[in-house]
Formats: sequence, C-alpha cells, structure tokens
Amino acid sequence: MSSYSPLARKVTPTALPARLISRPRLTGKLDDGVQGPLTLVAAGPGSGKTVLLGDWANSQQRPIAWVSLDAPDNDPDRFWPLVGLALQTAGLIAENEGLNGLPHDQTDTGQFMAALVEALPGSQPVTLVLDDAHVLSNPSLLAEIDAVIRYGFPRWRIVLSTRSDPLLPLHRYRLAGQMTELRADDLAMTRAEARALLTAHDVTLRQSELAMLTHRTEGWAAGLRLSAMSMAGSRDPGRFVTQLALDQGSVGEYLMEEVLDRQSAPARRLLIQTSFLDEVTGPLAAAVTGIENSSELLADMARTNSFVIPQGNEPGRYRYHQLLAEILNYLSRREYGKETLELRKRAAAWFEANGDPSSAMRFAVEAHDWPRASSVLIRGGFAKAFIERKDILDLGLGNLLAVDNDPEPTSDEGSDAKVAQAVVAAVLGRLDVAREHLQQARTRTLTADADATAALVEVIAAQQDGSLSGLDAAASTLLAERHPVDAVRTTTGLRSAVQLTRAAHQYWEFGPRPQFDQILFEALDEAHGGGMPGLELECLGYLQLAYTVSGRGEHANDCELKSQTLVRRNPQLQRTTVHHLANATAAYLQTDLNNAARFVSRAEQTKIVDADPPLRAAVALMHGWILIASGRVADAHHHLMSAPELGRSLPGHLARSRARALAEIETRMGRPHAALKAIGDSAADLRDPMLAMAGARAFIALGDADAARDALRPALISSDNTAPLPVLIEVFLTSAKVAELGGNDARAVEEVMRATGLATESITQPFADARPMLDELLRRHPEAVAAWPNTGSSGELDAEQVASPRVRSLAEPLTDRETAVLRRLATTMTTAEIGNELCVSINTVKTHIAAIYRKLPAAGRRDAVARARQLELL
Repeated sequence: MSSYSPLARKVTPTALPARLISRPRLTGKLDDGVQGPLTLVAAGPGSGKTVLLGDWANSQQRPIAWVSLDAPDNDPDRFWPLVGLALQTAGLIAENEGLNGLPHDQTDTGQFMAALVEALPGSQPVTLVLDDAHVLSNPSLLAEIDAVIRYGFPRWRIVLSTRSDPLLPLHRYRLAGQMTELRADDLAMTRAEARALLTAHDVTLRQSELAMLTHRTEGWAAGLRLSAMSMAGSRDPGRFVTQLALDQGSVGEYLMEEVLDRQSAPARRLLIQTSFLDEVTGPLAAAVTGIENSSELLADMARTNSFVIPQGNEPGRYRYHQLLAEILNYLSRREYGKETLELRKRAAAWFEANGDPSSAMRFAVEAHDWPRASSVLIRGGFAKAFIERKDILDLGLGNLLAVDNDPEPTSDEGSDAKVAQAVVAAVLGRLDVAREHLQQARTRTLTADADATAALVEVIAAQQDGSLSGLDAAASTLLAERHPVDAVRTTTGLRSAVQLTRAAHQYWEFGPRPQFDQILFEALDEAHGGGMPGLELECLGYLQLAYTVSGRGEHANDCELKSQTLVRRNPQLQRTTVHHLANATAAYLQTDLNNAARFVSRAEQTKIVDADPPLRAAVALMHGWILIASGRVADAHHHLMSAPELGRSLPGHLARSRARALAEIETRMGRPHAALKAIGDSAADLRDPMLAMAGARAFIALGDADAARDALRPALISSDNTAPLPVLIEVFLTSAKVAELGGNDARAVEEVMRATGLATESITQPFADARPMLDELLRRHPEAVAAWPNTGSSGELDAEQVASPRVRSLAEPLTDRETAVLRRLATTMTTAEIGNELCVSINTVKTHIAAIYRKLPAAGRRDAVARARQLELL
C-alpha cells in the first residue's frame, strides 16, 4: 500500500508541527494511563489532543497502533479492518485479514471477543489510539469497544481522543479504576509552556503581557499557537495580546469555523444573544432569547466541548470561553445593534424576579433602564449591597445622578427616584446633594420601601460625617418596626450590618469595650448563618483588631485564619482596611516595624475612598506611631499634623490617641512643655491611661517626679480597668521611671516586674520603647534584666514602606490598553460601554480591570481612580 494513500494517512500519527513544544507533564500522564485499559483525552477543538498524542506516540519504545477516524468509520465492518491495518502498519501483526470477518452482534459481545482473540494470536500488548473518537455512535460498535476495554486488558490498551464524551459507560470505568482522564483543564497550556511556544516563534512578551495572553486564551493551545504566528515578526507583539482578529488564519476565524458555524441556528442565536452574561443558565437564557429549550442546547454544547464550560458543582450553570465570548460580543453588536439593550433589559427583569438585585441593577444600567435601576435600588437593592459591603458604583449607578427620570417631581414615582439619587450621592460622599434629594422626596408621602431606603441613606450620611449621635438616631429610625412591612427593613442581615456600623463608631469614640465584642459576635453569627460572607469578613476584621489592641494575640490569630479561609472560599471577597490595620497593629506590637508599615501601606491603598472616616483616621494614626517607634519623630509630627484623614473632628478615642502621639513626639524632641500643651483639653479626663501616661512622661523629661507621679496616679489607681493590655504595660513601665526618678529603686523594680508579668510574645513594643528610658535602672538590677522580654531588633525601617502613596511609582507599569481602560473608569461609563468603545468583550475589559486593581493596587473602581490620580496617571 502506498504511504501516500488515504488509508495510509489514517493509520499513522498526524504530522507534528515544526515548532513542537514537548509537554512532559502530560506525556507522563499518558505513560501512566496506558498501564490500564482506557485513557480518555477529551477536550474541544484546538486543545492540542492530536499533537500531544502524536508526540507521545513518537516517543514510545513499543509500537503504537493509530487510527484517525472519520464519520464513515462509524461502522463495525469498516472500523475493525481499519484497526487491523493500523496494527499491521505498527508491526503488531503480519497481515490484516483476521479482523475483516469479525461477528457483530450487540447482544453477544462474548462471541465477538472470542473471534478477536482468535484473530490476534500471541500476547504482545496492543496500544491503540483512536483519534476523533467523537464520530463513533453505532451501538454495536460501541458495545464491542466496551467489551475490549472491560475484558481485553492487559493485552488491549485503548486511548480515545475525542471532542465530547463517547457514548460508553464512563462512570463504570471510573468506579472500577479502569480509566485515566485528561480534560480541557489538563490540556490548557501553562504560562511556562506558552512562553516556550512564543520563544519558538521568536516572540518575546513582557511578563504582564504573557499573563494577559494566557488568561485571555485560558491556555487554549490553538489560540496560543495562532497568536504566536500572528505576532511573529512584529515590532510590537504586545499589541496583539488584546486585539480581536477575524482575518484569515486568526484565532477568531478558527473559532468561527470550528465552533460557531457548526452549531444549529437556535444554538448560534442563543450564544450570540447571551454573550454579555458572565454566567448563563437555561432559564436565564430562555428569558433573554425566548428560546424555550435553552437548557438542552447549553447542556449539549457543554457535552460536546463547544467552549461552553460548566461552572461549579451545581448543574446547569455555564460560562463561555473568553475568546469565544469576544467573538460573540462582536457578532452581537454587528447583528443586533441597539437590540442588545432590550436583551439586557430582559436579563435585568429576570434577575430582579429571581432575587439578585445586584445583577438586576447592573444590567438595568447597561440597558439605560433607569426606572428599573432606581426601583431595584430602593426596593432592597441598596440594603443588600450595604449588608454585603458591595460598592454600588461598580455597577455603573453613578450615572443615575445625571438622569432626569422624574418628569413629575411631585408624583410618588418621582419621589422614589429622588431617594435613589440620594443613595448614589451619599455613596459618592456628596452628602449635601444626598440630603437635598431626600428633602425633595419627602415633600410627598414616600412608599414604604423608599422611606426605609431614605433612613438607610441617613445612616450612611451620619457614618460619613463621623457623628455618633447622628448615627445612633438614624439607626434607631431605620431599625424601628413599621407598618406596612417593607422589603428593606426585612432584608436578612440589615440589623446586624447597621449594629456593626454603630459598634465600630462607638469603638472609635470610647475605645475597646466588652459590649463591642458582644455586638460583633451577634453580627458574626447572623452573617455566618445567613450566608453573608462580606459582612462576616468585616466582623472578623473588627474582632481581630479588638483582640490585637487588647493583647489577646491567640484570639486575633484565630480571626485572621478564619478570614483567610473565608476569602479562599469566596474569591470575590478582598481583605478590607480593618484587616490590614489589625495586622499592622499586631506587627507594631511585636516590634516588627517593616511589616507594620507594609500592612499600613495596604490599608491606605486598599480602601482609599470608601472606608469610613474614623477607620481612615485610625490607619493614619498607626502610620504615625510606626514613624515614632522608628525614631523618625520629625516625619511623624509632619504626618500627624498634615494627614487629611486627621484634619477633621475625630471621635474621642482617636482624638486622645492623636494627642498622646503628638505629646510623645514633643517629649522626644526635648520640648516637654509643648507636650503638655499638645494634650491640652484632651487631658480633661485624667483617668484616661493614655493621656495620663503622656503627661507623666513630659514631667519626667522636666525632672519633676512629684508632678509625674500625680499625673500618672489616676492611671495606676484604675490599672484594673478595661484599658488595653499594651497600655497597662506602658503605664507600669512609666511608673517605674517615676519611682526611679524619685530615688525609690525598689519600687521601680517592682513596677518593672508588674509590667513583665503582663508580657506576652505578641506584645514587645512597649518594652522596646521604654528600654532607653529605663536603661540605667536595668544596669543596676540584673533581676529586672532577666525578666525583661526579648524585643529583638526592628532593624532600620524601610523608608519606602512608610512613604506616602502619593510619591510611589508602580512596580509593574500599566500597559497601553490598561491605561485606556483606566481613563474610562474615571468616567461614568459602564463595563459594557467601555468594551463597546474599545471593541473588546466585557470579559476582556474585566481582565484589564483586574490587572489594574492588582497593579495599583486597589479594591474597586473608585479606589483605582483615586489611586491613579495620586500617582498622576490621570
């Protein structure tokens, strides 16, 4: 038989590409697989199945029989002679005649197996690769292949390469341990493999561009290879990373021909009309497209690996491969134009009816359906976002302020719209505008939902004002029982979310209190039981902070571990400002100033805009204390006097903390009188241990032991109070210095021992801070030195760690396309509108946004814009 005959080509492995990238991690799995009866390689077109198997077959010492199947081969009388020819070509049998007359009886495979054994004498193992096995559907043929898999081992080892799962009892093979599987996820190229492929084409990309390419293609082998071919010879290959090409030989052309053009007309329409959805289900697709059998169409496309990918463990949820989604979005704009707005309206209506207000608002905004967006916002949408700690502006609702959707300002509907605009204004921090809209809305009787949402706006406004009394009053109004019952006040978790907001502000006003922990525990239980991970994460963050400040390190570590687990289980969550502040505080108390500075930097960058004012002020104060501890007191003074977060009226506890920090700076700079002045009116409550200690240290610097003792006495008398453990340690160490200054070494050593008796591994900074002050006492009393904790060495503080974010540059620059997306994030454009303007899919825009957030870093859209303006990128 000629080597150029069609049959010869069907029984030899496909020719390998010139720039072959060997993949030992996969060929090793194939080696392991053929130790059993069946190896299944199942993935969509272009995933590299045939190339992988060809490379593996060529590397084998023993002969491999290969059959490339076509639709006509789906017949036992044609299939088995073809297998015989493959065995003969591989040198496994001398002639092919024995497989030409096998009996084919679906009900009696035993007779078939006996004839197969007789036709193939000997014991030499047979490894048979069946490429494109998805064409096999003949029941008799499948029954015979099943018999070979189950009864032919160890002589027969079958390797099936297929686009979709063959109609064989795969579950039975899995349970029996008879099958090795390589799926699309296994075949996806790693970043290292992608780089090797590009190198083979003389293409070099930056690390960020390579990451973008592998993310965008999802490791799809054909997409990467075609991209490499397109980039070869280009002076700027990076620009191809985000472009959508449909010309000859492009990735787009391949997907059109190999995937989209093979679908039925209804399936094609379903794909195109639902391409704007991140995740699609049958009911959602039916609502958007009107195609009643959407569930069946999606399941069939997923089964045939048509770039429709099942999501999670819950059946019926799918997403589209990113590159396919880009093609579909392009076709949607070209074929449907403005009709896509109607598709989004249908999606918004479906999500609203199915209890997902966040998605309903998002698609209503994308459809420019402002009445629906306003309606969903005030009928529980804002309340749920508040509970889940989501930023509604990420949904594009910022545009709502500019919409004149109130043709009759005195109508009930118009009043509701005004409340919705007040929501947006409050979240933007434009409190005067928010209150003006509420005043206009209240000129008429509000609906129950609008009235409750207006009360929630008042809570947000009071939170932004930093007014504890205003917050208490607004929260009481919101949580009061009303009739008729509205959808807002009955939202699960609202009470706990509001109470957490109140408790946080009470914490900043009064400092750590036992009742604060109790409120957090109650909110945490409801959040955990009600499936509210965002609220649960924030509760854990505040608990961690409270435990850390109080010196309960083990409890704080437990909260940190729970937060880490929660974030891993919920990828949409991000660590919040309070978590970074808690970690910064813990590192500071352990004299680990560089790590403390690193966490403060994260806190400053993560929530530049939407952390509440007291929390931002607490972060700024920790920044100052790190500078003080590092000896950079002049920098600390400048920071505490100029930081905008500290320029407003502060809650009591924070005001006292700032006064104490400024007094400490003045004392260290040799200006004790200025230190006493810095305490000023804050010293009115002399029983506050922080201020008492600051005053005592100023008098110590003046050499006035009696005044220092008098200043410190209230703190010592109340040393059994609820003051945080680190503060009590500092009080006792300061008292030791007062006693030494008064000539009473015995009392001084006693006070040192009281302090060391409270020491833990998680609290060493007070001792590092007091060591210079008590150095002479410790030299005279070895017993005090023996009890003194090991504070280690904080080392020289990295100046970059505590530099203002305004003067830092990016470690990894933004690409041109990321910069283009960033500029549009600074406008009111939605994600969909950015994609339309840049002619890319929503998924591609989201990929760019994710890269922007990672590089800046930022936690959300407003954070990214604020951070970019600080860096003068905008």
